[in-house]
Amino acid sequence: MTTVLLVDDDRSVRQALERMLLTAGYVVIEAASGSEAMAAVERLGPVIDVLVSDIVMPRMHGDELALAVRQRVPDVEVLLISGYPDALERSRQTETGDWAYLGKPFRMETFLEVVNDLVSRSR
Repeated sequence: MTTVLLVDDDRSVRQALERMLLTAGYVVIEAASGSEAMAAVERLGPVIDVLVSDIVMPRMHGDELALAVRQRVPDVEVLLISGYPDALERSRQTETGDWAYLGKPFRMETFLEVVNDLVSRSR
């Protein structure tokens, strides 16, 4: 089973993405903030295969969260999402291809394709 840690401070976005991931057969752990996500990482650690995180969030941005998660789970694949066009510039990692990125709004089919690609890279 593949486990996705889904982090977005917008409840409606988080719920929509969670439904899509569950329908596709993924185990989903959802969090509304970076601190909630890190608590999940501390509890579950290596069972997390993919981190999907909004970039622009209060207190801890998604790229900062990704770095923190990778310190604990080095092999985790990362998908950063954002509705802010300039948010991509926050992360040099994304520019080098180390992290995947999707700009909101995106089609759910596109979202699942990217997640599936990340899962196949992690195996």
